[in-house]
Amino acid sequence: MPVYNSAATLGAAVRSVLTQTHSDLELLVTDDQSSDGSMDLLREFAEQDERVLPESAPEQGGAGRARNLAIERARGDYIAFLDSERLSS
Repeated sequence: MPVYNSAATLGAAVRSVLTQTHSDLELLVTDDQSSDGSMDLLREFAEQDERVLPESAPEQGGAGRARNLAIERARGDYIAFLDSERLSS
């Protein structure tokens, strides 16, 4: 999941993944150099659930680059994409 200044919607996005009925997953999140505390929030989720695997992008490169960095870390057989913003309630 690419993240950029998404602290306001990030919690809902992460919880939507962690509450899936299929629990054998890894949530690979790449923060694209946010300045709003998104990475701090991701670290809190990672402390609570080992399936949350956040990483900071070395430089800002946009959502596509952030997704590709996450894909490089993937260990599973399948990949599903999710954005951290514009969630409807």
